[in-house]
Formats: sequence, C-alpha cells, structure tokens
Amino acid sequence: MNKTAYKDLCNKSVFLLILTVSLFFLGNSEGYSQSEPVPGQTDPSASNSSGVESGKSDSQKKPGDVQFSPQVSGTKIYYEGAETIGRVGHEAILKRDILHQLRKMAQLQWLHVISSMSEEDKKTKGPEIRKQILKECLTDSKIYTETLDNYIRKLLYYNDFVVSRPKEQITEQNKKLTDIFNSDYVPEIMKQFHCKTYIELEEYYKKELLSTLEQEKRLFIQDTIGSSWLEFNLGSDQFKPTGVDLRRYYEAHMDRYKVDARIKWQALSVRFSNHPIKQEAYNKIVSMGNYVLSASSPEEQKKRFTEIAKKESEDFFARDGGVRDWTKRGALNSKIIEDAIFSKDLPVGALSRILEDDMGYTIVSVLKREDDYWKPFVEVQEEVRKKLLEDRKDALKLEYERTLSKRFTIELYTVGAEEQQRRFQTYFKQSQSATGRELK
Repeated sequence: MNKTAYKDLCNKSVFLLILTVSLFFLGNSEGYSQSEPVPGQTDPSASNSSGVESGKSDSQKKPGDVQFSPQVSGTKIYYEGAETIGRVGHEAILKRDILHQLRKMAQLQWLHVISSMSEEDKKTKGPEIRKQILKECLTDSKIYTETLDNYIRKLLYYNDFVVSRPKEQITEQNKKLTDIFNSDYVPEIMKQFHCKTYIELEEYYKKELLSTLEQEKRLFIQDTIGSSWLEFNLGSDQFKPTGVDLRRYYEAHMDRYKVDARIKWQALSVRFSNHPIKQEAYNKIVSMGNYVLSASSPEEQKKRFTEIAKKESEDFFARDGGVRDWTKRGALNSKIIEDAIFSKDLPVGALSRILEDDMGYTIVSVLKREDDYWKPFVEVQEEVRKKLLEDRKDALKLEYERTLSKRFTIELYTVGAEEQQRRFQTYFKQSQSATGRELK
C-alpha cells in the first residue's frame, strides 16, 4: 500500500528539533535523576523481564529485531471505546489508538488516490475505493503488526522518559508540545483533510476517523517525546572512524559494493505458437541463421542480423533489430537464453547455437559484455563512512531497546482474525463517508 501521504504528515523533524532543545537543556543536572513513579504506578525497575509478541513470522523479522516473550492475559474493558489490547510499562495499548492510526492511514491514502480523479469519479468510484483501502488497513495482518510494533517501541521510549524526568519537567514538556501541536501540527492536518476551520476538523475526526483531536494530540505527544528521548539516549556519537576502520568495514561488506555483470545483446526468435508444426518453426530459424552466417565480414554479419530480425523475427524486439538493452542475471524468464548470453564460451559478436525453450527457437549474439566488478575503496569511501555510522547507530538503538524490554513489563492480549474482521464491519458501518464533502 502506498503510504506516502501518511509518512509526509508524520514527518516531524521540525518538532523533534524544538523538543530536543527544550527538553534536554531546560533543567539542570538534577533533571537526569530518577523521579518518583506517578501515584498508582509501579516502579519499572522492579518489573520482571518480560516481552511482547511482535506478531511477525520468522520470515518477516528483520535481522537484529528485538524479540520478546509475551505475557498473555484476558482482554480488559474499562469503558466503551477503551478496550485494552496490551500494556507497555505504565501505558496501556488501547484498541482505539491502534484503530485511529490505521483509519488515519487509510483516509490519507484514499484522499491521495482520489485527488487525481474527476468529480464524477469521486462520487461514483470514491466510496468503494475508500472501503477497499479501509478494509486492507484494518484486516491486513502485516499492516496491523507494523503499526502495533512501532507503537510499542515508542511507548517503551516514552516510559523511560516519564520515569527519568522530574514531574514538573514532564508537565512543562506536555505544555510546550501542546502549543506546538496547536500552532504547527493542526494546520498541517487541516491541509491534509481539506478542512478550513478547527471546528470543521473536529467534526471530521468524529465522523471519518471515529476519534478526536484530543486523542490525536495525546498520540502526538507520546510519539514526539518517544522519538526525541530515543535520540537523546543514543547520544551524539563521538566515534570518528579512521581509515583502517573504513577499510575493514569495506572488506567485511564487499557484496554491497559489487556491480553485477551485464550484457547487451540481440536475438532472432521464432515462436512455436506462430507455426502449425514444430518443424516449420525450426526450418525458419535455420534459414535466418544461415542468412546471417553467409555474410562476408563481421560488419556485414551484424548488418544482416539486424536486417533479418526486423523482417522475420517473432518477438516484441523485432522492430529494434532484436536488440535488448543491458541485462543482468535474473532478469529473463528463459534460463536457457540467460545462460547462453552470460556464457564465457560465446564471444562478443559471435552467433550462438539454436536455443530451444518453452516459447520457441532463438539465436543470440552478444553486442557488449561487462563482467562482475567491485567498486574500488577510494570511490566509495564516503559511502562506507556513512553506512558504518548508520550501522553503529542501529546497533546502539537495538541495545537500548533490549535494556528497556527488561525494565518495563510488556503485554499483548490475543486478537484473532475473526475479531479484526468484526471490527472492520462494525466500524465501517458506524463511519460516515467523506465523499459528500467538497474536495479541492
């Protein structure tokens, strides 16, 4: 699913910069001491090591992903719309928060899709497209898992911030972010959803997303604080890789700098589907090959190859003289043809033997060949430096998440496929389509 519109809205680099400045240079050094837990909350440092079932299959997990062991409990209902589907430290994972993110993603995707449609198509096709996108977001297990995983990680960072800062600084930070939300973030949302006033936006959230701006603000504050706290804990890396460090990293990751072999070639083709019997197809490819081979010089042979391909060849490239552009291994459907053009036994300019595959007969000729090679170190030195620092930061993040997973209790309550389908049907019936609104 195209998530461009959603990612654009969620890009808060400006907000993170403001937060970083105000958050970490506001108080004195005492601000980094452990504060008392909020009343009614347990000390996270006394929590048992625990975890969360990410919902990913082994094939979906990325190398180095933090993996947790779940503590499974029964679903808890506190009040209407606040069903708890899990918990991260002191913070509950509410069903409505996950559904809000999924519905928002779907709505932005839908608005992006219909933006290029005519007014008539918006009215006739728009509602069905919206329903399809919404269903995908609410029932696709991969989308659901990615959204839940990202939210769990942000709540881990947020929990660490809450227990690491004085209460008065947390209150002050919430106030600052509320101001940023109202002054900067809300106008961006209004543009995305084509709302002209704050009241209109509130109504839009109520009808289209079945949520509120207050819920959006709470998620915004958690997300922004969590992201900034992560950056703060990773710190400003003072590591300055030497030339030896870069060379070792380059040698350890040579495959990243490999340029695969590629071939520029042309072919004469005869398709079985164009002939009543196989022998007829074979006779034609023999005749075409002999015409090329009877040329008096290599230059004349190349000229004849192009000429007969345009007149007699039976594939899409015939009009171009059978010439194919640069081709790498794995790009062709026919392994027989691919093996032939990449064979060292076929010199540039020579004609291959007659090749037979499921489609028909083919004769190929290599026009140009570039073998595998590795980009030299001096050419990619700056690229190596950036990648080394990026990998180092990922490793620090992984270690930080592992530490947090041991400090904060993380639970997920089972949500089956039938429940996800029921949610889609229920929430879609409750929602009111935005297709009746004037979109500009």
